[in-house]
Amino acid sequence: ALAFLAPILTMRLISEEKKLKTDQLLFTVPIRVTDIVIGKYLAALAVFVLSLIGTFLIPMILSYYSVAESWAIFGNYVAIFFAASAFIAIGLFISSLTENQLVAAILTWAVLIGLWLVSALATSSEITIVRVLVSWISVFDRYSSFSYGLFDISDILYYVSVSVIFIFLTVRTLDKKRYA
Repeated sequence: ALAFLAPILTMRLISEEKKLKTDQLLFTVPIRVTDIVIGKYLAALAVFVLSLIGTFLIPMILSYYSVAESWAIFGNYVAIFFAASAFIAIGLFISSLTENQLVAAILTWAVLIGLWLVSALATSSEITIVRVLVSWISVFDRYSSFSYGLFDISDILYYVSVSVIFIFLTVRTLDKKRYA
């Protein structure tokens, strides 16, 4: 579900600015492109977090009627947040590459599905080194430890690194257009 929500949240962030030529206004204000990109990223992340807060009621109701594993539930929320932050950064970058918001959504969806297929490849590979390497770069395999309530700092750093890399690439893409 997250792979379908991230493209919807990010498809208009920059591509619509290009289509309507309002990106020229953004480039002429005395604000750095980095600040604009981080602002758009944080806005999309805030919209996602608000929708995620709406789901807090479900575990509360379930814990009232049954015994809930609170660390596993908390771990899933943390994992969803970090995965969403990485997916939104990827979608923001793809939105900066095109003028059409539908193309941005479809490309983001295709990249995220491709990342999911990479994790499927890792589990089905018979060659151990390929399985280990592919699972190391897989966005979805990093999620599983959180779902058991295990917090690994390397998984958190991975999601933060993916977010930072794609925000950096978005800034470079817009800087290139700004000075072209």
